[in-house]
Amino acid sequence: MAIAYFMRAEGRMPDKRKRTVCVFRYDSIGDFVLFTASLRDYRTHFGDSRVILIVNEVVERLARGCPYVDEVWVLPRSSFRRDLRERWRWMVRLAGAGIDIAVNAVYSTDLSQFECLVGWSWAGVRIAHGY
Repeated sequence: MAIAYFMRAEGRMPDKRKRTVCVFRYDSIGDFVLFTASLRDYRTHFGDSRVILIVNEVVERLARGCPYVDEVWVLPRSSFRRDLRERWRWMVRLAGAGIDIAVNAVYSTDLSQFECLVGWSWAGVRIAHGY
């Protein structure tokens, strides 16, 4: 798992500074359900950091019930794809969120319009699954 890079022997991040971690998971319901088991590991590894989970509207109810994330942001996929103003709103929101670590937790061989979200976070550390 990519987050192992940040772990010490006891499974925490190297320093005690509280960080903002943003996990992007904007795929469909089946993939999200399988992914939810790893959210506990994100909480364990990132400790008391603020964890933001970005999902699409299809999985919003499942995501909001997860005890391992602090905030759930819902990405409206269809309007994001076709409305430049919606993209602008997301760019401003992400850039202003103070995100330290951005994790693109979607494995995809398609360079879709959503990949820009990680870049817009301006996170000092960006993690993505390899292709």
